[in-house]
Amino acid sequence: MGSDDRHVVEDCFGHLILYSDGSISRTKEIEFKTPLLDHEQIIHKDFLFSEQHNLHLRLYKPKSNPSSTKKLPILYHLHGGGFCFGSLTYPHHQNICVRLGNELQALVIEPDHRLAPEDRLTAALDDATSALKWLQDKAMHDGDDGNMGTWLDGVDFDRVFVLGYSSGGNLGHHLAVRFGGSGAAELALVRVRGYVLLSPFFGGLKKTRCEEERPFEGFWNLEMYDSPSLAEVALDPILVIVGADEILRDRVKDYSTKLEELGKNIDYLELEGEQHGYFTDRPTSAMAARVIETIKFFMSDKFWRLSVPIGATQDHPMVNPFGPSSPSLAEVALDPILVIVRADEILRDRVKDYSTKLEELGKNIEYLELEGEQHGYFTDRPTSATADRVIETVKFFMSDK
Repeated sequence: MGSDDRHVVEDCFGHLILYSDGSISRTKEIEFKTPLLDHEQIIHKDFLFSEQHNLHLRLYKPKSNPSSTKKLPILYHLHGGGFCFGSLTYPHHQNICVRLGNELQALVIEPDHRLAPEDRLTAALDDATSALKWLQDKAMHDGDDGNMGTWLDGVDFDRVFVLGYSSGGNLGHHLAVRFGGSGAAELALVRVRGYVLLSPFFGGLKKTRCEEERPFEGFWNLEMYDSPSLAEVALDPILVIVGADEILRDRVKDYSTKLEELGKNIDYLELEGEQHGYFTDRPTSAMAARVIETIKFFMSDKFWRLSVPIGATQDHPMVNPFGPSSPSLAEVALDPILVIVRADEILRDRVKDYSTKLEELGKNIEYLELEGEQHGYFTDRPTSATADRVIETVKFFMSDK
């Protein structure tokens, strides 16, 4: 294919672009407007944990331990980003780690992982596993291998917890399976006591009710979550919006229907009671706001298509824990798991189904739904009442383990 034939297959907010020839363009630096929280009581430092892939992890540690006779528990924070974005340098990730370290009085470890589509799954899981193995290596050296200084002084290798958000929650599940039961021996001297999965990013070919209804959110929606492959489609995706009462309506709807019958990737939205000019004439109206949200929905990234192995479907074991090719969890001795999800988000049904199935298998699992919150309820608003509730729930979960 010549360079003149190259076209954009996926455009993720302009920061990650996949072209038809397989080449990838990625923004090296993303500008965030998120202010950093005051972290006077928390210190942090980065350490290399994978020389092969040049991956680092960041340690957050309270400056002083109020109970100096009690060792600090260790909490791994696995960030989200749909396996395609995310870094320990992102300010909203740093804010969460600062809050967790301070409120839980714990050593928080946030590792990076390789990103898709440059490195597709299971690369992220392999890196999360390596990050836990890194801690095991430090425990074998009693916390000091000549490079750590005092960073691991006063920590409890016997009380380790893993907290993952969104795609990080997906990784948390797979770590729980990997190191459950007899697998725990792989981490000799390090004992994982429990896992916290915040809106874990799961999928599957069979749609849930929430996915079929395609709720609009400021951040998360079905187009980010899953959509059919465009590999053989000549047309790029098309979104069509028309007013139900305008003279063009029938012709526009017929256009959309015919494209859909041809198997093209087209979304059609009809606005009730609207005439031509519904957007340009009233740009600050409620209807204009709906149009903008719909456009955001349409433009959003399709994370699964970018992250699963080439040729895989949304029933890949990394995507669907209970898919047709996923290993049975009936005989896996999982450590305790806490699952938290927003009641109205698109992931809710799948996350609840996951929790229900684990409970039916007799696993030690707790499930909490948060009313009226969108995806991002914790990372985007780390000082909110909802974030406070999440932290208190996590603290209680950790208290007796």
